[in-house]
Amino acid sequence: MDQGKKSSTELLTAPGPEDQDAGAGREKLEEDRGQREEQEEQEEEEISDEDYDTDLELDDQEEAYDPVGQACYLEACRALQVAPASYFMRHMQSSELSMMHRGLGPQGTRAVAVALVTNTSVLQLNLQGNWMEGAGGGAVAQMLTENCYITEVDLSHNRLGDLGAGAVAAMLRGNGTLRSLNLSGNRLTARSVEQLGLALVHNSKLQHLDLSHNALGEEAGRHLGDAVSENTGLRSLSLAWNAIRGAGAVMLQRGQPREEAYDPVGQACYLEACRALQVAPASYFMRHMQSSELSMMHRGLGPQGTRAVAVALVTNTSVLQLNLQGNWMEGAGGGAVAQMLTENCYITEVDLSHNRLGDLGAGAVAAMLRGNGTLQSLNLSGNRLTARSVEQLGLALVHNSKLQHLDLSHNALGEEAGRHLGDAVSENTGLRSLSLAWNAIRGAGAVMLANGLGGNISLRAVDLTFNGFGGEGAVALGRALKENASLEELNVSNNRIPPEGALHLAMGLKRNNTIKSLKVGRNPIQTAGCYGILQALQENPQSAMEQLDLPDVTVNQDFDDLYSAVKEMFPALTVNHGGRTGAFKKQKLEKV
Repeated sequence: MDQGKKSSTELLTAPGPEDQDAGAGREKLEEDRGQREEQEEQEEEEISDEDYDTDLELDDQEEAYDPVGQACYLEACRALQVAPASYFMRHMQSSELSMMHRGLGPQGTRAVAVALVTNTSVLQLNLQGNWMEGAGGGAVAQMLTENCYITEVDLSHNRLGDLGAGAVAAMLRGNGTLRSLNLSGNRLTARSVEQLGLALVHNSKLQHLDLSHNALGEEAGRHLGDAVSENTGLRSLSLAWNAIRGAGAVMLQRGQPREEAYDPVGQACYLEACRALQVAPASYFMRHMQSSELSMMHRGLGPQGTRAVAVALVTNTSVLQLNLQGNWMEGAGGGAVAQMLTENCYITEVDLSHNRLGDLGAGAVAAMLRGNGTLQSLNLSGNRLTARSVEQLGLALVHNSKLQHLDLSHNALGEEAGRHLGDAVSENTGLRSLSLAWNAIRGAGAVMLANGLGGNISLRAVDLTFNGFGGEGAVALGRALKENASLEELNVSNNRIPPEGALHLAMGLKRNNTIKSLKVGRNPIQTAGCYGILQALQENPQSAMEQLDLPDVTVNQDFDDLYSAVKEMFPALTVNHGGRTGAFKKQKLEKV
């Protein structure tokens, strides 16, 4: 027989209260029960040790699958000599079953419990006011140890007493499904609470418990205080009308955590952090904590003020774009923001520019980038970062494929940083734009960075203005343009690129089909370099060039004539130069 049958039998054979009526009917019942017991004893002698029988099996007949327990209920009603509840039978397939004030009594409740052991439909059960007493409450508790579908139960006003409460407490130790339990008005005492309290320490699934309108008293407060302090699952607890006073009330208050209002923006956390860090709360921040774009530029937060803001933003679900530019947060504040970003999964854009983060702050940001999967844009411009910073950030970029826009401009990266960035850029597959302007990247570092760009497959825009690529770096950039098939915008203005370097860039443009915008202004490329770049476009019909920026570079009539011819090939092309001089004199350049 299946486990459901055995559970049903246990519920039926559990001791109940003595019957109140006596007479011929009771004698008849006792006589029938005696005959049945004698029959069972005879059958036990004939079957093996592995077989067993219950008082619900009749003639070993195989029963049809009964997911709602209707057959079990009818059999239980016959065995317990109670009339079946037609309302119960009509609603056994409902997810919400309300049997309030149906006069079930202990025996009727036991019959209902038998049926619900294997019922898979009922999720919410209301048995309020059925005078089930301890025996009925025990049957329901036994049922709940077997049933893994019911999540809400109302047993209020049933005179369960300490006996019923003990059975419920035993059930709570093992039940992992029940979320809401109402035991209001059941004449529970401190003894009941002692048992329930021990169960609550172990049960972390129950979320709502109602113990109101009982007789718990002062002693119950002591037990509840210990239980509530250790319980980690309850979300609501009602102890109204229970005469909890004196020492019990004190211990309950000590054990019960303060109920805090839901704080999705972190305002309460911010005020608490400001008190702990001894900084004045920023009223602007508090007024805009619910905005999707939060701009706190030049607010003088400092390291401590930034830490307080970071604490609040850990659980904030509103802010998506965060601008903390120019707050002098230094490494400590940058570390706090980085730690916040490891936990916050809503913020997608962060501006930490001009905050003196230094290598310490950059290290914390690099550690965050290894695990953050939400951040898409990060501005670290003007933070006194060095090659050491880039070494850590470069390793993080190899693993992070979510960050799309990174600004490292106006730092002190230097030649060594170019080496680290070259390796990182060649392996990164997420970045769409990268700014390295004003970083004194030159020499071998510039060459390695350019080589990395050649192997990159995701970057669309790169800003290398105000570095020192020179001729050597321009040669490497020319090779990169031949290999790269994703870059659309390249800015190499103010890089001391000579005319020979411009011609190497031109050689790359002959093979490149993706570049749409090239800015090479304020470089000493002279008219010859400009002419060579424009001629490369003429020789590449597949070129995507739309904008050629050559400010402060003068051109001549020959350049204008070539531009007119190229314009016919690429009508969308615009060229910005520094004006036209006299006739063009070809300069002899070293062959590349």
